Amino acid sequence: MRGMTARDQDAWICFMDEAGQSLKPPKARTWSRPGHTPTVTVAGKGTGRISLAGLVCIKPGQRTRLIFRMVCRWATSSVSGVP
Repeated sequence: MRGMTARDQDAWICFMDEAGQSLKPPKARTWSRPGHTPTVTVAGKGTGRISLAGLVCIKPGQRTRLIFRMVCRWATSSVSGVP
């Protein structure tokens, strides 16, 4: 009977993780005196989203493997509601 470790079973050990990030800048806030509307400028016009998934695979006696996939989704004028 084979052992219970990855080396005994000649198996790969894999770790996977995924993340997503919006490209829209955070909402800025400020204050002003009563009766005066505050104005805030935010740098960048980022719209869209980046999604990333990664997989690290390890096997005793083999090279460690890194596999990843990145997907960028950009908002178009029809999606953002601008004619």
